Amino acid sequence: AKGEYDKALEHYQKSLAIYLKQLGPEHPSVALSYNNIGEVHSAKGEYDKALEHYQKCLAIELKKLGPEHPSVATNYNNIGLVHRKKGDNDKALEHYQNSLAIRLKQLGPEHPLVAGSYHNMAFIYKAKKDLAKARSIGRRLMQFSSRNWAQTIQIRSS
Repeated sequence: AKGEYDKALEHYQKSLAIYLKQLGPEHPSVALSYNNIGEVHSAKGEYDKALEHYQKCLAIELKKLGPEHPSVATNYNNIGLVHRKKGDNDKALEHYQNSLAIRLKQLGPEHPLVAGSYHNMAFIYKAKKDLAKARSIGRRLMQFSSRNWAQTIQIRSS
């Protein structure tokens, strides 16, 4: 799989070079390229490189899309994932909370990405041995899951 990651990285870096030349350093396509490169580095366990690219993506998105755009929330989530993999639960939680705040405001409390943010936060609370907060979030996720299951059944029976 390492060869696959290296090949993906090579292609993403080539596309980044083209986007930078053709679109300039602050275009959303450049941000997406940085995100994709960050994902490959994260998958390879190269967490500092992943963070570097996610931060570049975030800087562009904040400037071009604004601080409350759903893509910014996704980027905060990605940064949180890398911090979690690095074992820095406090930084991971901070980024997950930033992601959740945007997702709640922009997507609403019933959106699956909101549930994903809660799930990631519960994981951190569990790792930090704050079981009360982890269980509280777990109960919220169970309610979310039950509502969505009920909606799925209702849709299928229509």
